[in-house]
Amino acid sequence: IYDFTQFDSYIDEVFRDDRILSILIYLSEDNENRIYGSGKSSYHLTSDQWESIVKRRTHYKTTMYDEHYALEVHVPIEKDNKVIGSYFIVYSLDNMERFMSIVSFIIAGVLFLITLVMYGLLRAIISRNQKIEDLSYRDESTNIMNRKYLKELHNQDQLDPSKRIVVFFIRNLKRMELLIDA
Repeated sequence: IYDFTQFDSYIDEVFRDDRILSILIYLSEDNENRIYGSGKSSYHLTSDQWESIVKRRTHYKTTMYDEHYALEVHVPIEKDNKVIGSYFIVYSLDNMERFMSIVSFIIAGVLFLITLVMYGLLRAIISRNQKIEDLSYRDESTNIMNRKYLKELHNQDQLDPSKRIVVFFIRNLKRMELLIDA
């Protein structure tokens, strides 16, 4: 837990970040209520914001703040496992769109590189498998296709009906004339 005796230096440190628009700390300890705050929203709290702070519930939402998108965060403050207060901060989301576009571009680039590497690996695996298959079909000493290749080629020709050739041998031409005239 941050030592709140140095609260002014803490506020100065937090507000060096120009994305933080407002901060409010509500402490209720030993029947003493203290409120520390800085920024416009600490002076103009809505009833929902004040209820979240007093009831010390964790809550966050996006909202409009001086015509800018902002993130409101309410977080309970604990001391010795006992909730003693609430921390309320308003964080500007103005640069978030630019940040998300940069992150999206980087992610797209990484995905493209991963896809490119996977494509290269797939091509290498296919090439290596083709070389292994060629080694099983070629005789290394003569570099001529071996018997295994000829059997495989014959089996493929047997399976494909478009490669089958039918030959008719007609011995009697008189019967051929009967077929043509019919």
